Amino acid sequence: MKYCPGCGKAGVEGLKFCPHCGQRLTGFDLEEKQRYVHQPEVPVKERKWFDRRRARTGVSRFVQLIGFIIWLGCGLATCVLIFGLIADAVGTWLAVIGFIFFPALFGLAPLIYWIITGTFPLLYLILWLAGWGAMLIVLLGSRITGEE
Repeated sequence: MKYCPGCGKAGVEGLKFCPHCGQRLTGFDLEEKQRYVHQPEVPVKERKWFDRRRARTGVSRFVQLIGFIIWLGCGLATCVLIFGLIADAVGTWLAVIGFIFFPALFGLAPLIYWIITGTFPLLYLILWLAGWGAMLIVLLGSRITGEE
């Protein structure tokens, strides 16, 4: 009887791969008796696509929820203000078309406010920065994992 050089299981005659471990059998002299079986010195930790120990905890979800609520409030307030300003300055249709460029408008909102009004938007800038900070809170909340 022939043995697999990788796992040492018997009954691999005429096969290209071992049905137990997947070791390629071509190119090896499959010996009649088992002389050597490869045993890793350190057990290999199999990484699964979902590991409960590393799953997000209740704290993680809570932090993300708080960050999302802050972001939603600041983002809606920022967008309502900037779309209202654009509608007053250049017309409603351009403000409606601006919805297509929503991410760019949110990112450039303080600059757009400054250009349209001619004044530095300190309070508006604080609201805008709070929105970006909330996005950072959501990101950091996703990094909180369970015990390892």
